[in-house]
Amino acid sequence: EREAEPRLLGGDAVWPPVTDLPRALAFYQGVLGFRLMGQSEHLGHTLTHLYMGRGYLVLIQQDEAAQPGEECIPDWPRLSLRVIGLDALVERLARADVRVVQRPAAASYGPRVALLADPDGHLIALTEGEWIYSHR
Repeated sequence: EREAEPRLLGGDAVWPPVTDLPRALAFYQGVLGFRLMGQSEHLGHTLTHLYMGRGYLVLIQQDEAAQPGEECIPDWPRLSLRVIGLDALVERLARADVRVVQRPAAASYGPRVALLADPDGHLIALTEGEWIYSHR
């Protein structure tokens, strides 16, 4: 059996910080109809995963002291892309002078993740593997 060619499969998740998780869930789940998948914990933050039909919305609860619009975790990626062949893809991107911020590593919430920076320095996560929810 031949191994799949390393490649991007498409959008995986968008990661907006929220100041009031119940209010955000009332909007995204209640009004827009996104399906609650579960929650996971990472670096002391609770991540709430909602399925949007072709990817996930991962709500990051901000610290109570943060003001609306203020970045709760400035170096957290706001976009993740699903990939096949993560290690080979990261090597190919590095050879193309893409800045690799974090080499592929296992994440506490399930997939293996690498972090890249776009030309403006915005972080993009490349993910390979399945999410693990600590709460459903």
